[in-house]
Order: sequence, then structure tokens, then C-alpha cells
Amino acid sequence: MKSKSYKIVGILLFMHFVHLGFVARNQSPVWDEVAHVPAGISHWKFGKFDLYQVNPPLPRMIAALPILSIADQDWSLYPPGKLERVDFDVGADFVEKNGKDSFELFFLARHASAIFSVLGALVCFCWAKDLYGVPAGFISLILWIVSPSMIAWGSVVMPDVPATSCGLLACYLFWSWLKEPTWN
Repeated sequence: MKSKSYKIVGILLFMHFVHLGFVARNQSPVWDEVAHVPAGISHWKFGKFDLYQVNPPLPRMIAALPILSIADQDWSLYPPGKLERVDFDVGADFVEKNGKDSFELFFLARHASAIFSVLGALVCFCWAKDLYGVPAGFISLILWIVSPSMIAWGSVVMPDVPATSCGLLACYLFWSWLKEPTWN
């Protein structure tokens, strides 16, 4: 039974990832996303985090990985070290510079972001399973993957789902450590 449960979890997580990919392909970029993607590229390119510094950089850096070598960007609007916010100006320039290819670039970046939603769904399953058994794990997993919020925000390059998933993972690991406080 245990092996069958893990296969079902794997299939559900894969289906969630595919569903997020479908949504990512068919929806245009949201306003903030236009600034997050080039900011992620700038973090890798310049090693600085001053572009779009109001959110943690990890989600946009992971999203930028698949497009680092293929995206075009004119960095003349980005003055490193200045305090003024030019995030959206750089984002508009990114879209203008890449033209129709922008949609493909956002699609690829969104796939990297979708991994966070899959992580959150897996943590929900594991924690509920540890607390109340396998049926509860499946219920929490299904609630996550059919949630309109997780589908909408898990399919874009935004810090909301990554923060939720990583926060949930941290709480789960802390709870597990409290039950058995060892290095393992």
C-alpha cells in the first residue's frame, strides 16, 4: 500500500505541474512579473540585489535560470547602487527588447517557479500524513493542487507561493525536529 500511495502522490504532483504549465502558457504576464524576471537576471549577471529589493531574491533568481543565456536586455536603465526604483522601467525595456519572444521567456521562467508550488503540495501531504495518516495527506494534497490561489499564483513568477511553500517547509521541519531533536 505504501508504494502505491507514493505513486499516486507522484502522479498528482506531476498533474499539478502540468496544469500550472498550461496556465502559464495561456495567461499573459502579470504586472509585477514583468519586473521580477529581469530583476532575477540582473542578480545573476551583476551579483547585486538592488533591483526589485522589496522582495526576497531567491524565487526570481530560480525563475531566471532557464532564460539567462537567451534573454536580451539593455541595462542602460539600471544604475547599480542607486536608491531609486527602476524595476518596472527595466521590466518594460525587457519586454520591448524581446518582443514576441517575451511570452516564451516568461513561460520558461514560470516553469521554474512552479516547482515551489509542487514543493508546497508535497509538504502538505507529508505533514498531514504524519499527523493524521495517509487519507489526511491525500486530502491536504488535493486541496492544495485544486486551490484557485495555488493554481493562479503558482503559475507566475511572484514571491507569494515560494514564500508560502518555504515557510510551510520550515515549519514542518521544525515540528519534525521538536518530535525528535537529533541531527538526522
